[in-house]
Amino acid sequence: MRNKTRLLNILNILLIILTILAALKMLFFGLGLDEEYQVVMAYRNARGDRLFLDMWEPHQSSAFLCSLLMKPYLKLFGTTGVVLYLRVWGTFFHLFISLYLYMVLKAFVRNEYARLLAFIYFNTIPKLIILPEFGIMQVWFYTLLSLFLIRYYTDGRKVRYLVLAALAFALNVLSYPSCVILFPFLLLSLFRFSGREKWRDMGIFTLVCTLCGAGYLGILFTYTDPKELVNTLSHILSGDITHSLSLREKLLSWLRDILRLSVLWAGCRLFALVFSIHKKPDAAKTYCLTLMAACGIALFYWGVLKVGYPPMHIHLATAAAAGLIARAKARKIQEEDASKAENIPLFLHATTGAILSLLAVAYLTDLNLMESIPHAMPAAIYGTVLLILTLEQKETRKPSGWLLVMLAVWAFTAVFGKGYTLRGGAGNEHVLQSGGIFREGPAAGIISNYIAAYIYNSDWEDWQTYLQDGDSVLIMVDQLSSLGTIQYLFKDVEISHFSIVNPTAYDERLPEYWTLYPEKFPNVIIVDCWYGELMTDPGNWMMRYIEDEFGYTQVNDGKYIRIYRK
Repeated sequence: MRNKTRLLNILNILLIILTILAALKMLFFGLGLDEEYQVVMAYRNARGDRLFLDMWEPHQSSAFLCSLLMKPYLKLFGTTGVVLYLRVWGTFFHLFISLYLYMVLKAFVRNEYARLLAFIYFNTIPKLIILPEFGIMQVWFYTLLSLFLIRYYTDGRKVRYLVLAALAFALNVLSYPSCVILFPFLLLSLFRFSGREKWRDMGIFTLVCTLCGAGYLGILFTYTDPKELVNTLSHILSGDITHSLSLREKLLSWLRDILRLSVLWAGCRLFALVFSIHKKPDAAKTYCLTLMAACGIALFYWGVLKVGYPPMHIHLATAAAAGLIARAKARKIQEEDASKAENIPLFLHATTGAILSLLAVAYLTDLNLMESIPHAMPAAIYGTVLLILTLEQKETRKPSGWLLVMLAVWAFTAVFGKGYTLRGGAGNEHVLQSGGIFREGPAAGIISNYIAAYIYNSDWEDWQTYLQDGDSVLIMVDQLSSLGTIQYLFKDVEISHFSIVNPTAYDERLPEYWTLYPEKFPNVIIVDCWYGELMTDPGNWMMRYIEDEFGYTQVNDGKYIRIYRK
């Protein structure tokens, strides 16, 4: 027993050290398109652009948290280092929710399991973006929503937890509007668990959500009206080219990913059965070996194939599946474990809600289903709790060695994914490919690969030479080029495009937007140009507009950008 306690202490210390290192890596390494998008979108709002009026970005309702955090920083320090600042805040939020998860879970499973699950949660990052971006915000607020409901039903039915759950749901919908599909499911959960008070609880939850929605609309209607809002929503939907797949194409993509997941899961399950075939079958051992095999696949993809973080999360899907399969066996729990059995439906509903959240996210996102799996990370956590509750009697048995080993392997896998990999792309799969640093501007202090850092720093210098505070600037980006919208923060300029999502549309809607908001008309247009060689199609709409209608009077070539000035 002493040796086991000592090993657990060593494990905890090692995980703490590695977790700190992985958190530092998240603060200082890499800068991707979605992170850039969230920062610039929040910056627009923080400096005065109005949601659902001047701004036509499809994810703009999620800008509230970054925008609130940005405002005092911008007044004190300007834009320099704002990315790092927001990442620090995101790290604190993620840590707080991980600690709260631990506090709640330790009431249901052994302290050792709850601690390891909290380590896993803290080291699993959707899209590998830690600042408050709509992806990780959706996970945060769903986690809080589910934990508040669990506390409500297991801690004396205190109404404050029900109110907090409703507030978390409202923030979840702001983060990812398609998550509104959870509302009827949550009402069904309240109907299922609240007994005689079900109508009261459903009413309180609905009332709080309604008040939040009315308050948000009230803020919008201080500067717009319902007709204008509908028109803006129409512009947002028609102008979004990042989510162009039809429902049929999405369903086919999902089916392919589900088939791939099923094959990988079957391989992991077969490995577990073959490994233990010479001994008496043991459910805990089989489940644990299956998940450890899935962790091995993730490590192989990340460490050997070096494909970056997003494409492989079979271990999360396997953990959720293990819990759901274990639930099917929950009826076999003996009568003396009735108190434990009462908690199983709570975690089953929490798991199911997380899976519904994944479907809501997958419907709107341009990512495939495999890359979207971390959005259902709570399903993996709660599924593991279901597994533990089914396999182990907390009151009468020591911690299972197999369960501890499984959770430890999973925790180290999560740390490796967070600490070693990057989001992916040419020369951007892991930290060892990093060889440059962003020296100035909003991303100051961030480490990246050499060429990305060199281009960023060169563009910063060109902005200081050729652009002025107060310019109205349009940057032409197309996702594949080196040019990014983060450059809008290089100077105090007006953003002249209706949407800074990358890629976005460049067509007749731009003159329409400038007609509606003449103050947004650009006097500077920037395009991708490497040492005088234009890197965009000279025949596209934007280049034709520049040559035929913009009326520029000056052209300057930087190292990697061309600046047209009116």
